Amino acid sequence: MIKTYRKVTEQDLLIDESLFTTSNKRFGVRGTFAEGTKSIYKTYRECVLNGVYETYPYCYGERGYGYPNRGEFIITLPDFQTIYVVINGEKLNYDTADIKAVKREFNTTNGHTIRTTKYLLNDIYEFTIKEERITPFDNPNLYIAKYDIKTNNFIGEIDIISTLTNQHKKNKYEHDPRFIETDQLTHTFELIDKNICKVSTIHTNFHVYFGLHHSINMTYSYNDQTETMIAKTTQKLTPKNTVTLTKYVIITSSVYETNPYSQNQQMIDSIKNTSITAYKNTVDQSIFVKDNKLITTALNYNLYQLNASGPADEYHSIPAKGLSGKGYEGHYFWDTEMYMFPYFLLTKPKEAKKILLFRYNTLKEARQEALNLNHDQGVKFPWRTIDGKEVSSYYPAGSAQYHINGIIAIQFLNYYFVTNDLDFLLKKGMDVIYQTALLYLEIGSFHNNEFHINTVTGPDEYSAIVNNNYYTNKLAQYHIKMLLELYSKHKRRFRNYDSTAIKQLKKAAEQMVIPYDKTRNINPQDSQFLSKKPLDLTSVRKPLLLNMHPLTIYRYQVCKQADTILAHMLLNDEPYDTMCDSLAYYEGITIHDSSLSKCIFSVMNSRLGDLEKGYKYFKQQLLTDLDNTHNNTEQGLHIANMGGTYLTIVYGFLGLHISSSGLSIAPKVPKELPEYTIKLRYRGASLTISIKDLITIKTDKEIQLEIYGKKYLISDKTRLKLSSNAYSALKIKKEK
Repeated sequence: MIKTYRKVTEQDLLIDESLFTTSNKRFGVRGTFAEGTKSIYKTYRECVLNGVYETYPYCYGERGYGYPNRGEFIITLPDFQTIYVVINGEKLNYDTADIKAVKREFNTTNGHTIRTTKYLLNDIYEFTIKEERITPFDNPNLYIAKYDIKTNNFIGEIDIISTLTNQHKKNKYEHDPRFIETDQLTHTFELIDKNICKVSTIHTNFHVYFGLHHSINMTYSYNDQTETMIAKTTQKLTPKNTVTLTKYVIITSSVYETNPYSQNQQMIDSIKNTSITAYKNTVDQSIFVKDNKLITTALNYNLYQLNASGPADEYHSIPAKGLSGKGYEGHYFWDTEMYMFPYFLLTKPKEAKKILLFRYNTLKEARQEALNLNHDQGVKFPWRTIDGKEVSSYYPAGSAQYHINGIIAIQFLNYYFVTNDLDFLLKKGMDVIYQTALLYLEIGSFHNNEFHINTVTGPDEYSAIVNNNYYTNKLAQYHIKMLLELYSKHKRRFRNYDSTAIKQLKKAAEQMVIPYDKTRNINPQDSQFLSKKPLDLTSVRKPLLLNMHPLTIYRYQVCKQADTILAHMLLNDEPYDTMCDSLAYYEGITIHDSSLSKCIFSVMNSRLGDLEKGYKYFKQQLLTDLDNTHNNTEQGLHIANMGGTYLTIVYGFLGLHISSSGLSIAPKVPKELPEYTIKLRYRGASLTISIKDLITIKTDKEIQLEIYGKKYLISDKTRLKLSSNAYSALKIKKEK
């Protein structure tokens, strides 16, 4: 359970808005005070619904061929959180009363958030407001808030007013390029019934209905000037009784429902006899850490928020900020496949399949983007999108990141390797794997018996438009090899594949340029990277993208995040000493401006032998939002970083690796984490792997597992000795 106390400054309240977000894969509600705070304080009092977005035209100073012509951004929906109490004509909130105490809790075992605030009004009357919220997983159309009012010394009538107010908001982020600023009108607002309203987006034509219901009989009215639905009741309050109001908000939309208005009405009728305690979100705890309360609490919170962020269905993915705000405009990036997907793959494969289906369902848009970029064959998945179309207006750090094709294809492969779902692979997966691979023939070229992929940007966005980015080339090579292997096995099914293209792909994989520097025994990030001057990291202001012109950054040897090291983590196929030397080299020049960086350095340090450093990175990354280490948690949670939390333990400490031959593990025990248990799903089996002085594996189905380089047939319960040198198998394997 996450707890905070006495956080009432503007900055604290903004951070807590994000931390206490409640979401249910479909919509998210930021954790603001229902009664409001100081009117002079900034607030992002937002609710967002995944897939409900608006578009706006891009205005380029210098427009080029094929640039996206419009942007997309997730919209702010009406504020339905507000409940306030009026006492003797005065609202009870931070503007009118002193806050004597605040306690907030996020219960990750049932999904409830609880805020208890003690107010002193007019230096006389003491009141306690307790607000409990939940957005149920099993009813993704519902938001519930239970509002308790108590007093120590007041006797009299109070008015409780519950509202729903339309919002046309422009959020200002002080010229932060990661966030949109627009004054564009996004939607219209219409009162349908006394307790139902409708929001309609102007250009995208989405319709969202909001229905209100309360546990107490309320008098409804409407203010057309402020576009506010108002529900009011008067109650008697004394020190001997508690006044309780439960507010139900039903959200239906044309995105998810076939007849959202009638379904909203039906849901209002169906909840009249329910209560907040009837709903409890349960998340299978996939990782257990013993005797470390801080790690356990933070880990449970991160994985809960990751799980609550999506995917909603097979037509929507997971935004970079989840559903905790409008950061990055609600776009889907490679973050989903690279950092979030592994958690779902290894714990909830049905959810993982939805993430993949979103890409499959947007193949048409990906083909169009390839055409926009003048490619005659293949598909190019967008760098950032909501509906499958590319909306990145800055191509050097957007469209040029062709490597997104590689990770999407690899996760289709990993899904097959983990689930053994051959039917899905053959019917849908191979289409994606083949079409994404064809694009390498468009962006690469043969020269002097080598295949070069030029003019691309790798994961490290501080080195843009480079030649032979190691990460891009390595993933392309692996991607092609796996395609050819599967094509060879199932050739009869895929007779429509271009035989000439298949031969060219085979040649490209064999002749792929893989940068290697013999003097340093490292894999350079790209062909020109080592020729650049290193940047003095002690004299710069972070993050660099807000303090230096991009061209200046591009001229230096500096990394925003893991790049080459990320490829080492994914493929694990370079010599052990080369990976060690590369890791040491890039640690010296990586500034970690991205929250997605430290988890990869944690994994690789743990894998290669430095558990102390691996744990250090892990802890820093684990607390990114809880400690606001990037100073921007108020703009939304770093959901992909939360997925990285999973990677650090499962890919790092457990040493898990996925390949065509199955799962392999090489467990290690950091001294700060002497005992941990991980639950996995693998080929229909439920595995529980406990690591202490022994490796204990329980399974409900016989499976094969590679441990420290040796294959074991696991059935029922198996115990093995924990290796004193978990890296020996890796060394031997790489040296052969």
